[in-house]
Amino acid sequence: LLQTCFMTPEIRETIFSFGPAVVRYPGPWKATDCDLYMPCELQRLLAYMQAADVDGLHTDALTHSFGWGGDETGVQHDLHEQMRILFANLEGHLPEHDKKRVKDIYTGTQVQEVKCLKCGNRSVREEQFGDLNITVDGFASLDASLNHFSAAEQLSGDNQYRCDKCECLVDAQKRTLLRELSPVMIFSLCRFRFNWERDDGMREKITDRFTFPQELDFANHMESPVNLCEHLSCVCVGAAARRNTGPGPSARCGHQVTGGQPAARRTGLCSVGGLLKDAESDLRSRSRPLCVK
Repeated sequence: LLQTCFMTPEIRETIFSFGPAVVRYPGPWKATDCDLYMPCELQRLLAYMQAADVDGLHTDALTHSFGWGGDETGVQHDLHEQMRILFANLEGHLPEHDKKRVKDIYTGTQVQEVKCLKCGNRSVREEQFGDLNITVDGFASLDASLNHFSAAEQLSGDNQYRCDKCECLVDAQKRTLLRELSPVMIFSLCRFRFNWERDDGMREKITDRFTFPQELDFANHMESPVNLCEHLSCVCVGAAARRNTGPGPSARCGHQVTGGQPAARRTGLCSVGGLLKDAESDLRSRSRPLCVK
């Protein structure tokens, strides 16, 4: 997840733009520190990832800044859940202006539309989204899953819709459409299914081949017919571990693998509150091997 944030310029550069007053930069991190400020530790870690010539970095200070102790850091989180925890912690520590800047990066607008097939009346409910939950089971690509996401559902028979204009039950179509895309679109792939052939109905992880296009056309998924394209930036895949209770991969444990389109490394990060200045000395002061974990 942290590698994905780093590989996404909109997120990385927004975090780098926070000045010392916002991140409350206290100087190089020490293992004895107990009062850590989350925006500062996230900015510091991303700065190290960009500027430091090392194989990996510890995330101890960042997880401690969440308020997590030993028990919490040992709990495995779903990547989707962890993403929400990360952004909620970041936004919770920022002033309103900077909180909005972060939220605007990944927040879009979708509408739930029900159209009466008798009179054509439309009922529309708007809501914001931070990520789109996409069904994977039965589909081979993100394009196919998105077509399913925005496909019209027929409301008929016992499931008819009461139209306010017709004042009676009518056949209708229900769809989910996108009204406004976020600058960074995040898709959460629902890669689980329940195996009802087992007595316990165990949840299984779907490991079928699933492809992602380099460029995704949203024209058929928008409320208004406009041509909008997004380019693939990063893909995080949860690689399932083998389980001991039966064949197939486990849905309860595993690890994440990130693949991203590398952006050019930039210099001149003087706005990072002095973090780069202390990067080398801080890294040298650590006595244990470095790794992202």
